[in-house]
Amino acid sequence: MLYFRPILGIVLIIGLAWALSENRRVFPRRTVVAGLLVQLGLAAIVPERRAELAQLGLKSILAGTMATCMTGAIAGLLFW
Repeated sequence: MLYFRPILGIVLIIGLAWALSENRRVFPRRTVVAGLLVQLGLAAIVPERRAELAQLGLKSILAGTMATCMTGAIAGLLFW
């Protein structure tokens, strides 16, 4: 029961991505499976450092958001 909610979340996110895709026949199944395997591998490698990974995850989300905003600003300057 401990792992039911995360598994349900993963299934729902993948299902939503499939449902919203324009061409469902060419949904990248291999890429999705590879991404899930990477996540499972990281979870298996470092279970005792979960708090540190959670902190790094938040920092990486913020850094990715800032990088995306900067990229958008540069693209806006180039097409102005």
